[in-house]
Amino acid sequence: MTSRSTRTTPALEPRFFAREIRQVLQFVDSPGLAESVGLRPARLAAPDATVPISQYYHLWEAAAAVTGDPHIGLRFVTGGGSGPGQDPSALQLLLFSSPTIGAGFERLAHYQPLWNPGETYELNHSEAHSSIRFSPWGPPRDAHRHVAEKTLASFVLGTHLLADGGLEPLAVRIAYRRPNGEDDSVASQLLGVPATYEAEHSQIEVPTRVLDKPLRKADGFLFRLFDGQLDTRLGTAGAFRDRASHEVAANLHDGAPSAATIAARLSCSPRTLQRRLLAEGTTLRDLTEQVRRTRAESLLATQISLTEIAFLLGYAEMTNFSRAFRRWTGQSPSDWRRRRK
Repeated sequence: MTSRSTRTTPALEPRFFAREIRQVLQFVDSPGLAESVGLRPARLAAPDATVPISQYYHLWEAAAAVTGDPHIGLRFVTGGGSGPGQDPSALQLLLFSSPTIGAGFERLAHYQPLWNPGETYELNHSEAHSSIRFSPWGPPRDAHRHVAEKTLASFVLGTHLLADGGLEPLAVRIAYRRPNGEDDSVASQLLGVPATYEAEHSQIEVPTRVLDKPLRKADGFLFRLFDGQLDTRLGTAGAFRDRASHEVAANLHDGAPSAATIAARLSCSPRTLQRRLLAEGTTLRDLTEQVRRTRAESLLATQISLTEIAFLLGYAEMTNFSRAFRRWTGQSPSDWRRRRK
C-alpha cells in the first residue's frame, strides 16, 4: 500500500513558503547570506511570502559554503533551527492532532501540494517494514542532499516529540553521494540511526507496527476540522482566481503588477487573464486590492514599521498606502494597529 503526494509538472517553477527560509537565515546568522542568493529579508516577512523553489535550494548551497558545514541540513534540525515555532501551519496542526503516526504521514503526503507542489512525500507499507520517502524538485544539484538530510532528520527527531519512542527507525537512506572525504558515520551519529548514502531513494525505513502508535496530542475534533479545511483548499487549489492572487502577492514588491506580468506568470495572454477573472467574478484591480488589504492587516499585527509595510505592499509612498488603507477600513494604519493591541 502506498500513500504519496500527487506530483504534477507545473508550467511555472514551484514556489516555496518563506517560513523555513527565515528559520535558515536565523540559524546560519551570516550577514549578507540572503542577499547573496537574491533574497531581500524584508520581503520574507509576510506570513504568505513565497520564493521560487530554486532560490530556496540556492540558499541551502550558500549556507553550506559560508559555514563550511557539508551537513548543514542535518545540523539545522539537530541544532534546533527547524520547528513549527510560534505560528504552526494548518498542515502542522493536522499532523499534531492526528490519531496515529501513520495517519499523520498519510495526510502530510496528501496535502503536501498545497505548500510545495515541487517536492513529494511517499508512505510505502508492507507487512513487516514500511518506508517514508522524500523526493526533491528539479534536476540533481547539491541542495538536494542538504534538503533530503534536513527532511529525513526532521522526521526521525520530530516524531519523538509526537509519540513515545518516535519512529524507531531501522535505517536512513540518502540518494546522494556523501560529502568528500567522509564515511557514513557522521550522518549516523547526528541522527542516532544507521545512515547510508548513494541509495536508490531518500527514505526512512521503519517497522510497520510503529505507524499505529498513538500521538500524544491526538485530537479527533481538531483532526477532522483541519482535514476538512485542507481538503477544501486542495479541491480548489487550481482555481484561476487563486492562482492569479498568488502571483499578485508574489509580485507586489515592484508595485501593483500589470496584466502583462500576471498573464505571463500564468502562461496566458492579458486578454485571457481578464476574461477568466471576470468569469470568476473579479478583475485584476480588485484582486490586487484584496491581496494588499489582506497582507496589510497581517503585517500590521507584527512589529514591522509602517514604512516597511508600505514597501512590501508595493507602494512608492507611505501616503499612498495610508490613503488606500483608510479607503478599505475607514481608519489609518496606525489607528488600526493601535486598536488591536
